[in-house]
Amino acid sequence: MKKLTLLIIHITLFAGVALSQATPVSASIDKQKILIGEQAQLYLKAVLTGNHKLSWPVVDTFPHFEVLNRSKIDTQQTSQGLLLQQTVTITSWDSGRWVIPPVNFGQSKTKALFLSVEFSPMDPNQPYHDIKDIIDVPSPIESNWYWYLLGIAVLIALFMLFFPPSKEKKEKVVQPQEDPFKISMELIAKLRSSDEPKQLYTSLVDIFRNYLHQKKNIHSFSKTTEDLAGQLKQLQLNGSDQLVQVLQRSDMVKFARYQPMITENEQAIEVIKKNIISIEKTTHAV
Repeated sequence: MKKLTLLIIHITLFAGVALSQATPVSASIDKQKILIGEQAQLYLKAVLTGNHKLSWPVVDTFPHFEVLNRSKIDTQQTSQGLLLQQTVTITSWDSGRWVIPPVNFGQSKTKALFLSVEFSPMDPNQPYHDIKDIIDVPSPIESNWYWYLLGIAVLIALFMLFFPPSKEKKEKVVQPQEDPFKISMELIAKLRSSDEPKQLYTSLVDIFRNYLHQKKNIHSFSKTTEDLAGQLKQLQLNGSDQLVQVLQRSDMVKFARYQPMITENEQAIEVIKKNIISIEKTTHAV
């Protein structure tokens, strides 16, 4: 009797030491059932105390389940020891109630877990749709558009053959240009010495510059009076000095508010007129 009692005590002490040396491990799952193809999360945990070492299992697959992803092993220091945990994402394509077997951590292992895999629920109130056979699609009607294009090309060719385009060129009607000299004389005749000075001298100089542009191809609208005077020297006009004075007086009227007398206005009109006539005569003489 005493020997049996001692044996029981030794067995109990040995089991306690073995349990105390085993590393606490656990496995849990976030769902009790999933649909076919749906994912579930399997959580693996272990607590290390003291100098215990642990060989972490590599979970590749389970019967009826497929491992989609394994997270990194996270560590966290707790009051119980160093907590290690990993999340394993699994799914299944087989319907039924299946067992996730224990996971071995060296001398320790987790408990087995159960997970049901089901089909999507069917609503009995919805009408039943049978699987239809494959429907034959008729071949598209062959297009004959190129025949129409060929016919149009033949018609155009026949039309060009029987009705060739006329080779006679239409003569361009050239509109006679108005004489710049005549236009200048008509505009000068409309000016009066009693007109408002600024308007009078602006019109007078514009008439002269426009005549030079059309008759002598001298572009002077963007040039100053001094530049224009240099261009007039090339024409070798007899009254060029008086012409330059009129141009300078025009600048004084327009920019310095100079108020000329009536006689000055009459003289300015006459000078511009005589110089245009002089240029016209030299043009025809050439």
